[in-house]
Amino acid sequence: MLSFPDAHVTSLTREIRVAGINDGQPVEIPSQVFGEVRRGEERFARILCMLDSLPRQQQTLLVFYGNANAELPDYPSDLSTIGEGFALDISNAYFKASLSRQTGQLERLTLLREHGLELYSRGEGHGEPTLVYRSHGGREQQWPRTTGATAMTGQTR
Repeated sequence: MLSFPDAHVTSLTREIRVAGINDGQPVEIPSQVFGEVRRGEERFARILCMLDSLPRQQQTLLVFYGNANAELPDYPSDLSTIGEGFALDISNAYFKASLSRQTGQLERLTLLREHGLELYSRGEGHGEPTLVYRSHGGREQQWPRTTGATAMTGQTR
């Protein structure tokens, strides 16, 4: 989380730009700003960007801000989305994420590199029909009968 003087910024989401140094020249790095909050005379935000670096390599990043007329960044993306509503498959060259067709929760994540490792929820998510109890008859016989009680079956409203 980085902090910025409130008097110098209007919208961190619009204004922040991140750059790295490549062959002595600044190069803009696509980034995403989120979690912007104001506390007193400061604004705080988290910045997410992808960097290409070797193990234990140090890099210098420059964070620019203070341009009240900045447009919202519109960085190109290699993500493609197929489907409508909740039924989405989101992918790029590295992974494919499949969302539950009923709830939109992450159901399956496939890594497209190496051996195609797949992470799967192996079950229905919250709100899926299989989590709703529906008596299929005979279940109430498993309980001892009590006097004055009535067993009811059928759909709830």
